[in-house]
Amino acid sequence: MKSSFAQAASLSILLVCLCGITSAAETACSYPLKATVTVAGTERRAFRAGIADTQEKHQKGLMECPLLEKGRGLLFIFPDTTVRSFWMYRTTLPLAIIFIADDLRVVAVKKGEPNSTLSIPSERPVRYVLEVNWEEGKMFSAGDLVKLSFD
Repeated sequence: MKSSFAQAASLSILLVCLCGITSAAETACSYPLKATVTVAGTERRAFRAGIADTQEKHQKGLMECPLLEKGRGLLFIFPDTTVRSFWMYRTTLPLAIIFIADDLRVVAVKKGEPNSTLSIPSERPVRYVLEVNWEEGKMFSAGDLVKLSFD
């Protein structure tokens, strides 16, 4: 029979594990989910997204993210509109990099290959970029409409 101390320790470990699971469901690679980004093309999909709106978050992105759950993403918000370039350094997941203009139209969708240091340019000025799993984002294309809503 377990002692009271052993039972309390087991319960504490279980609670710590459950808390981790709960918070993981509410984040995308440690970014709190604060936006819903809906992309409508031939298919319509909504993603719950974390927000990267500072230079530090822009640089970190999804580096070292081991898993991005289905329906999750990271929305980059920039203070101005210009041609943007991304890379996949220390990013282990294949990503769809969805470049979005000021008018909330998709400019381009490009595949980010894991750990690549090649530059992935938007080729046209954008204010937003949405990163999602490649398999979920590959069906979108230039001209698709994007809707943003924030919590």
